Amino acid sequence: GGRAGGMAGLREACKLEFGAVGSCGDDVECAQAHLGLVLCMAKQVCEAEARRFEQVIDREGVGAEAERGKAFGAMQGCLTKYAAAQREAAAK
Repeated sequence: GGRAGGMAGLREACKLEFGAVGSCGDDVECAQAHLGLVLCMAKQVCEAEARRFEQVIDREGVGAEAERGKAFGAMQGCLTKYAAAQREAAAK
C-alpha cells in the first residue's frame, strides 16, 4: 500500500490519539484515550479485530461487558504480535 509501514506509520495515522494519551487528565479520560489509541492502531493493522470491537462497543445487557473485554483483548493481542514482528524485522 501507499501508507507508511511499521510503528512510525501507526504513530502518523494515530497522532491525535497518541496526543490524547499523552495529555489526558484523570483515570476516566486516560482510559478513554487509551481505548481510542488501541482502536486506531488496530484499524490500521488488525482490521478484523477492530471491526469486531466496534460491533460490541455499544452493546447493552447481560454479557456485553465480557464481550467488549474479549474483543478488546483480541485487539491488544493482535497489536502485541504486530509490534513484536516489527521489532524482529528491525533487528534483522
